[in-house]
Amino acid sequence: MSRRHESGSALALVLWVVAVLLIISLSFSVLIQSRVRRMEMLFNRFQASLEAYSGLQYGLLVFLTGTKGPTEITFANRTDLTDSNRYYLDGTPVSVPLFEKKTRLSLQDYSGLVSLRRFYPEFLDGLMKYFGASEENRRAFVDSLLDWIDLDDLIRLNGAEKDYYETLGYRPRNSPLMTLDEILLIRGMDESLYPKIQPFLILGNSDGINPNVAPFEVLMSFPHMTEDAARKIMEFRKTGFLAGVSALSSVSGINFSFYERAITFVNSSSVILKASCGFGDNSRYMIVCHLRRRTGVSANFLEVFGDSTKGLPVEFSRWRPYDITLWKEEVR
Repeated sequence: MSRRHESGSALALVLWVVAVLLIISLSFSVLIQSRVRRMEMLFNRFQASLEAYSGLQYGLLVFLTGTKGPTEITFANRTDLTDSNRYYLDGTPVSVPLFEKKTRLSLQDYSGLVSLRRFYPEFLDGLMKYFGASEENRRAFVDSLLDWIDLDDLIRLNGAEKDYYETLGYRPRNSPLMTLDEILLIRGMDESLYPKIQPFLILGNSDGINPNVAPFEVLMSFPHMTEDAARKIMEFRKTGFLAGVSALSSVSGINFSFYERAITFVNSSSVILKASCGFGDNSRYMIVCHLRRRTGVSANFLEVFGDSTKGLPVEFSRWRPYDITLWKEEVR
């Protein structure tokens, strides 16, 4: 074998070995970078969860010690009121003065949301309409929801009873809803509409919707409401509150006297606190906490026992005089 042939074979072998090593090193480099990015994402998510939890604790401090009004809660001993330290009870998010203001906090009174326990069909229909549901689907869902929770097997005009649901493998509850997700089982509701309306629905009992604390989307569920009228109401709430239907009609320019039975101007005993912190490109870690004011003897816990609560475990008294009815953590 010639020397030239031997050197050519050796060069080819060296190049092949170098190529294999290069591929291995590149693969290893890509794997390391992927692991580093994943660890960085997990770390950022963990940090966001801690900051969101801190924001929630700050919100509890505001809620339990702040000055409560018909439309907002202001932090104790704050006289320089701005939108950064006024916590509106309509779910408007406010930056928390922690962690470079990356954490946002919102408070939502139950009375500003649409209840599915004791609900008014016109408002539920209006909420679905605002989010683009067809008239056919709206009528089907409202009637089917009434059929789902009532005790009889009589079918409303656009409703559905057990004969319809048995073909799908289940039966109607024939009692009040237990979870919001349950409405996905009801005729007229679809998976694309549900996530849009879910933030504005509750299962708590309601005497009507309170326009003083209703988010824009819920205001738009009012019959004959326009976007301009809804924005006028929200702007008015920054400096005052609506004391009755006549005031609501005057501010909005729409006569709501026909729907007085479905409108209330009293805040409820429950509130939703949401704290969230952003991480990554477009993700947020969110904590949702529902609080309900205690009734009966425990409602007067502070007044009855006074300073004697200092000797009790923190877990017993930290939420007083409220109970947690729902706690949910999620990434969006």
